[in-house]
Amino acid sequence: VSRDIAIAALIKAQQKGIDPLKWQKYITMLQTFVKILIKAEHEVEEAKQGQALVVGGKIVARGSKRVLMKKVKKDKIKLDPKGDQNFLTYTGKEVGDSW
Repeated sequence: VSRDIAIAALIKAQQKGIDPLKWQKYITMLQTFVKILIKAEHEVEEAKQGQALVVGGKIVARGSKRVLMKKVKKDKIKLDPKGDQNFLTYTGKEVGDSW
């Protein structure tokens, strides 16, 4: 939107009794709320879908790939050179899962 059109719209809004500063405050609040909502939604998805770290054919840990990589570094676990054989992707909660 060009500057002239924006100024014209602002003038018309003020003539109709609309306070642009008040609406700007609400828009800022909505933007913050949307960011919080998106973050929470991402965390729920991460809980439903995850990774399992497989070492020697056994699952040694579950969680997001980021958390598992921290565990690998902390415990100095050696990964297969291919790397994709160490991680198993799962979705949803299954019978017997404790998460």
